[in-house]
Amino acid sequence: INACCDIMREVQADIAVTHWKGSFHRDHVNTYRNVEDAVFLAGLPGYERKHPAHRVRQIFYTDNWEDWEDYQPDIYVDITDVMDLKLAALDKLLQITRDLGLEGGFDYKGFYQALAKMRGCLSREFEYAEGYIASYKATQRAKLLPV
Repeated sequence: INACCDIMREVQADIAVTHWKGSFHRDHVNTYRNVEDAVFLAGLPGYERKHPAHRVRQIFYTDNWEDWEDYQPDIYVDITDVMDLKLAALDKLLQITRDLGLEGGFDYKGFYQALAKMRGCLSREFEYAEGYIASYKATQRAKLLPV
């Protein structure tokens, strides 16, 4: 938590992107909790660290097939122009897992390509999109996070 807090303060992060809490993976749930704690501590002036306190303005919870319990994205980001790059990066990651003998038989590439297409359709604007849940909704953001 402290390492994450320190990075947020050092780079003066405006946002954090992390896993959603509704996961069957314990490490994903722990990551969710740790990032939330780090965001809180990064903005706490009384929590003394190397860098001064800095408030992270927003947390975005990313779409992941393993974290779907109660996951309803409220923001869609257009990835149409970078979809080929995303799939190429996924190919590299999958090759690494194969090389390590961690192949699980799940069609990650097919799933994430289909998910991006579905999120694009749901956005009603984009061919391919990623979905996120914002920690503060737009109506709350105006009250809690002045520009």
